[in-house]
Amino acid sequence: MNDAEGHSMDDPEVHIAALEAAGLIDAPLAARLRTQAAVPAGTPANQVPTSTIAGAATSFFGPSITVVELFAYLGAAFVLGGWTAFIGTLSTTSHPTDFMTGALALSALIMFGLGLFLARGDRRRRRGAGVAFLVTTILAAGSAAYFVQLDFLRNTLQDQAPGILIAAVAVLVAAGLRRALPAVATQVGLVLSIAALGGAVLAWASEFVYSTDFGSGGGYTTNPVPQPAEPIGLIVASAAWWLLVAFGLGLLGLLEEHHQPTDPSAAHRAAITRFLAGTIAIIGASIELTASGSLGEDSYGRLIDPWVADVAIVVLAAILLERAFRRDSTAFVLPAALGLILAMTDFNFSYLAQSTYVGLLIEGAILLAVGFVGDRVRRRMSRSHPGSAIGGPRLPADNEAATIQDQ
Repeated sequence: MNDAEGHSMDDPEVHIAALEAAGLIDAPLAARLRTQAAVPAGTPANQVPTSTIAGAATSFFGPSITVVELFAYLGAAFVLGGWTAFIGTLSTTSHPTDFMTGALALSALIMFGLGLFLARGDRRRRRGAGVAFLVTTILAAGSAAYFVQLDFLRNTLQDQAPGILIAAVAVLVAAGLRRALPAVATQVGLVLSIAALGGAVLAWASEFVYSTDFGSGGGYTTNPVPQPAEPIGLIVASAAWWLLVAFGLGLLGLLEEHHQPTDPSAAHRAAITRFLAGTIAIIGASIELTASGSLGEDSYGRLIDPWVADVAIVVLAAILLERAFRRDSTAFVLPAALGLILAMTDFNFSYLAQSTYVGLLIEGAILLAVGFVGDRVRRRMSRSHPGSAIGGPRLPADNEAATIQDQ
């Protein structure tokens, strides 16, 4: 069956033209869909037109940014920066903490209202709404940071309790905004807020195991209390905690992926969640395993042998690469590469510092090998899922494009 212009009803061009005419997709997305449809199935990644790959990458955050939109973002950033500096100069009043708490809360409400206004517009405005909601989360956390310093709370909230409260406020605000507007920006705000809460809880729990208060005079006392060796188990447990947080974020990514049948844009949110989960796992574990501290008897150094820490980081990177193969998503590849670089750099400075050129040669050779392997991974994933070559999100199929939700 053919249409009036002689196109078969099975031709993707018919569906793309109909969606574009109905206003469900814009011209740039329609052009990318036509380019993707023109690529035969099974075409190797190195033979896919550059415009297809570049278009898929730029479509991750929605339609291409126009000049007007770019200047709008820049102008808003300068206005927000100027406003923040202005309220900072006014905070020299008799009650600066009260003033900053209210000023930042008011700023968060204004950004929230702006986000609600933009969320009712087209895809570009909805993208701006996501950015406004992300800024709202940051301002709300800033207001909470001043709120916990108020007189009636300063003596009540001790130790790590203020940090936990601030992070909890950020999580609640980010979760509400993510529910109001499912988008990449609001997803980023939610993931980072959860990570901040995980860090605050870890700092609170660590105080029960190892306290840094070894004397009322601290470092200036005439009779300082000898500082005991920091327990290795605490370091290992802290690294395991960050892995647990990353695992929870990975489950959040799976939950987003399950929404894809009814919400194709969920693939973008799932990909960014996986990427951030892998990055948090690598950075959190690296910070803990490579930490230095008291070794007892007034000695200070690395708590865990560098080669042990580096091997653990490399194993974690290998697990992320395995997940990338299993999930057919390159979202875990970049965190895995970061882990390899951190481990090799730490090994280089720990054991090859006397022969810097040897360390650089070895690290450079390994990086070249990692790049070659990464290219092979990308080619393999591109052959199995042509749309996943840039990190997980794929271009929507014809039967999905009608239900595309804005990023």
